[in-house]
Amino acid sequence: MDGLTYYSDEQRARGFSGELWNDCPWQALQSNPNEGGTWFDDFKEKPTGRYTETVATTGTFALDTTAAGTRGGLAIANSGAVTVAQGINVQIPSTAWVPSDAVRIWFEAYFKFTASSTGPEFFIGLHEVDTSIIAASALSGANMIGFSSVTDNNVILFTSEKATAAANKACTTIVDNTFIALGFKITNLKFAEQYIDGVKQGPTLRHVTANIPIVGLTPSLVCQANGTTQPTVVIDWWRFAWSFR
Repeated sequence: MDGLTYYSDEQRARGFSGELWNDCPWQALQSNPNEGGTWFDDFKEKPTGRYTETVATTGTFALDTTAAGTRGGLAIANSGAVTVAQGINVQIPSTAWVPSDAVRIWFEAYFKFTASSTGPEFFIGLHEVDTSIIAASALSGANMIGFSSVTDNNVILFTSEKATAAANKACTTIVDNTFIALGFKITNLKFAEQYIDGVKQGPTLRHVTANIPIVGLTPSLVCQANGTTQPTVVIDWWRFAWSFR
């Protein structure tokens, strides 16, 4: 078992998005590391020690103790202040996952924002190891794929960058205090498709080979303030798999 609390409506409640994960051999990947691998966190345990947390002056990443037992676990990435560019940068301390033409990759996260009326500085997805993913209110890394917002207008983009060759596709708009599932699937470097609340977006909204990174990546989350509010990202779970099949 992967530890998630399941619900009858997996498509729109708290479960994984069926259309995104239906071709992922999750159980086979768990039992045979030669096939690939899996990673999942439902935040039933304290994140301290399991993540590399880098603070830009202020910021925390901890369990939401006020919601204990109500959702099976929540963690809060809190910017910690209203000052622009202050907040928290969170990553798994590993870079074992490299997209290639022989690998398929799946990623999804279920989360919400609070205090986002003027938009947080935000990233969630896969990124090369970097303690300052967002610097000077802009994405500063050279290799990433995920979802970002740095324009203080609550617009989230599906972002992908390969060795500074970057592209952004339309995604969605932040609705404060409302959970959303954002995910993507990379198919053998041919393309990366985005999913919003379990629905695959059209081919014009996917990334192509030229913008899909081919270096070691790790699940990453950034929540920083924009100078007006003190935003948070409340994350219920995130899940990631890669397969050589």
